[in-house]
Amino acid sequence: MKGRTLPLILLAFGVVYVWFAYGITLDPWSAAEPVNSRTLPIAYGSILILLSTFLLVRGMRVHVPRHNLLRLTSISASIIGFGLLLPRVGVWPALILLLVSCLMIMGEKRWHVFILAPLLASLGGWLLIEILLGVYVEPGAFWS
Repeated sequence: MKGRTLPLILLAFGVVYVWFAYGITLDPWSAAEPVNSRTLPIAYGSILILLSTFLLVRGMRVHVPRHNLLRLTSISASIIGFGLLLPRVGVWPALILLLVSCLMIMGEKRWHVFILAPLLASLGGWLLIEILLGVYVEPGAFWS
């Protein structure tokens, strides 16, 4: 991919991401709060729009070598698979599978990183979000 193709793709992705973020339905009591479930996705999408616009305006050329396109496509497929798995198996098992697949794609060879990184990331997320913060996370249709 040469030239301005990548910044244009990122800009389009950011616009679509913000559009979907505004479509997140809010409960009546959280709609009035300044920080709600829309805040972080809108912030991420806006930052992506700003950065990709900056790349386009400055005329910076981003070059992605062809041999990296296979990895990029594979990781993109893993992220899409993560999104498809979420309602079925829940966030924590889906996160483990996402991290394992990305580590495989990137060629990780150290077994302790390959095993511990996904397990500790999902365990840490579960402890922080569900135990410490007390936020209920849907377990997924498979476990229900």
